[in-house]
Amino acid sequence: VRLSSDTVTMDARNNIIYVTDTNNNLELLAEKRGSLLLRNNWLRPGYFDWVEATYGGSITEVGTVLEDSTPIFDDASFDSDPYDLHLAASLLFGTTIDPSAPPVTSEYVMHVASQSRSANDLGAYGYGAGPVTPGPTANPTTPSPTTKSPTNSPTGNPTTSSPTTKSPTNNPTKLPTNVPTPTPQPVTKYICHKNPQLPSKICENGVSECSSATCSNGGKQCWEAQCPGGTCSSNGSACGTSSECCSGYCSGVVCEDEPAPPTPGPACAAAGESCRNVDCCDGLTCPNGAPSSRFCE
Repeated sequence: VRLSSDTVTMDARNNIIYVTDTNNNLELLAEKRGSLLLRNNWLRPGYFDWVEATYGGSITEVGTVLEDSTPIFDDASFDSDPYDLHLAASLLFGTTIDPSAPPVTSEYVMHVASQSRSANDLGAYGYGAGPVTPGPTANPTTPSPTTKSPTNSPTGNPTTSSPTTKSPTNNPTKLPTNVPTPTPQPVTKYICHKNPQLPSKICENGVSECSSATCSNGGKQCWEAQCPGGTCSSNGSACGTSSECCSGYCSGVVCEDEPAPPTPGPACAAAGESCRNVDCCDGLTCPNGAPSSRFCE
């Protein structure tokens, strides 16, 4: 049996617990859960109390437990229809039934009939039986005659059109207005390092705070940069606008450091300065000759 919990008790009396398997393989109390009281039962040898003791239950043999492998049924092959489960010999060693239970004086006979039996024989059918008591027979019901009412010929009544009710016009549903997404504001980030750092590195790896108290060992100092608000992409990542990049510059394809503007050359060369690649200032001339000897004068 398999009981639902350790607080449940099963009182098994006057039963024949028969397993047809040749190795028996009968487990009396699955998972050792609950309490099983055995009183005057017949079992085939080789049964197990339990296979796996998961809970704290118990098995108590209150009365006789008869172990026998001899066939006990009158129809030992169970090949009749219906199966004949009457005993081949009387096993009159049953115990009394609990007083709160109905008395055992009859056994079932197919269909809806019964016959008397010994209360102390084991099993559902016992050995021998008294006369069969037929079950109740249903009385046939005679239906009452039905009188058919005459059918009147249909009268062609004029058809009146139902008035048409104009459905009210529903007010138009106002479409929801999309709330614009606020543009992330630039933030200042810092890196503590000995050497100057590129803005892209500061924006990618920097922190929101830096002070001389925490960044002073080994000649280090706080380097800062204005970075795009929110999440930014590191150099080499695909981009569409410069606001997506930690460096603040998008080449149109990927994020990268903004190129330095070209250094403007001198507008004109003063007196005594080389005029190889630049014109002399007003009032000065660049003499002809070898490039290395051309100076404004």
